Amino acid sequence: PVTAEDVAFSFDILKSKGHPAYRLTMKDISKAEVIDPLTVKFTFTGSLVRDLPLVAAGLPVLSKAFYAVNDFEAATMQVQPVGSGPYVVGDYASNQHVTYKRRPDYWARDLPVNRGRYNFDEIRYEYFKDRAIGLENLKSGTFDLRCWRSPWR
Repeated sequence: PVTAEDVAFSFDILKSKGHPAYRLTMKDISKAEVIDPLTVKFTFTGSLVRDLPLVAAGLPVLSKAFYAVNDFEAATMQVQPVGSGPYVVGDYASNQHVTYKRRPDYWARDLPVNRGRYNFDEIRYEYFKDRAIGLENLKSGTFDLRCWRSPWR
């Protein structure tokens, strides 16, 4: 399960060792305190705090137990074991594909807001380094949907 300890740990490590974009957006969040196993209190400083609750709520949650035995700053392809979403990482190969498998025990599966969502048992993303090859695979029926990022973004 995702715990308050995981949330506080995530805040602390992202603020101290995370990407500069995280450190900059969290500069006015001074601390995260664990109140009980499921509650975290964030303390904000400064006068421009209106958006800080959304910043804190949007932070990724990392596993404290995972990083107790793994170096946060080391590059790895190991899948982190914590998550509360409808899918988990299945099969993957760097720069080729990643597959997400639907979790049968997803906690929000039966909520009315999720009716009609998360209907696929498996979602697979294929990565192509060449746009023309990706287009040819779409035309041949290898996959159903093609998305790409513009190189100018």
